[in-house]
Amino acid sequence: MTDTAGPAPLPGPVMDPALSPDERERLRELDQPQAATSAGRGVLKGAAAGTVVFGLGWLITPTDDRATDDDAGGGEMMHALHHLLTTAHTYLGLAAALSLVFLIVALTAVIATSRSSTRSHEKGERQLTALRQHVIGHTDLCPQAQALLVRTQQAKHAILSSRVHRHGLLDRQRNLTELPVQEWEIATDLCTYSRLLDQTPDAATRAVGQLVKQRNEALDRSFEHLTKRVEALENYAQHAAEADARYQEAQQVQQLTDGTDEVLDLLAGSARSDLAVTELDAMAQQAAAITATFTTVLDATKDAAVIALPARRTSS
Repeated sequence: MTDTAGPAPLPGPVMDPALSPDERERLRELDQPQAATSAGRGVLKGAAAGTVVFGLGWLITPTDDRATDDDAGGGEMMHALHHLLTTAHTYLGLAAALSLVFLIVALTAVIATSRSSTRSHEKGERQLTALRQHVIGHTDLCPQAQALLVRTQQAKHAILSSRVHRHGLLDRQRNLTELPVQEWEIATDLCTYSRLLDQTPDAATRAVGQLVKQRNEALDRSFEHLTKRVEALENYAQHAAEADARYQEAQQVQQLTDGTDEVLDLLAGSARSDLAVTELDAMAQQAAAITATFTTVLDATKDAAVIALPARRTSS
């Protein structure tokens, strides 16, 4: 049986929540420093092509202004053709000259733009170097760290996309503020873990081997703590999914109970009214039970949020 499992998913890049929107946008734009220069080169190519075409046309058209009066039958036609070619020669020469001027202007602009783009690129590289420490990508992580960050991002997405979050039944503002911080802190610790793991030397002697073993044990413990932190986020996401399911049930119950009075009015004059009242009372009790279940699940979700998103101390 062939293994159809694809490659492991890679985590998306994580940006420091402390970055301003302008800094985030700058990070995205720094990968395209040559856009203006590329456009200028396109104009330069067009100007060069125009100069070549008009110049060749000017060179191959005749410049002799002699009239052909000798031919009785075709003289007038040849004279008109000669006049047309001479006029074309004049205009092609003018067009070639203008194209050459435009080529010189475009070349000057491209050179100036290229120099400006080079300076801008160098400045952008310095900015990128300064901002690089505020972005963590999958290449900064070892495979097990990548997998744990994927789980972190999946839990974050599940919470933020839940209806109980979007409808404000959970602490929406806290989720929007704390979840990116949690993701960044986990990614930062995973990056440090990956770097230290990569820097661990091979054990050449028994003494070094003992130190390497102790180092690896410490790294394993730190990874276990990070895993527990991610599991707390996943627990929060699971409770949010359960609350979503109960929330949908509660909404459906609300739709049914909203029409209870109309149903009672319809059956009030029939012999089955007593039975209808009994059945509707049972429906109301079931609705109350579902609502109570939803409330319980929602409370449990909020408790899970407290564990996954602990309150942070604010400096006085």
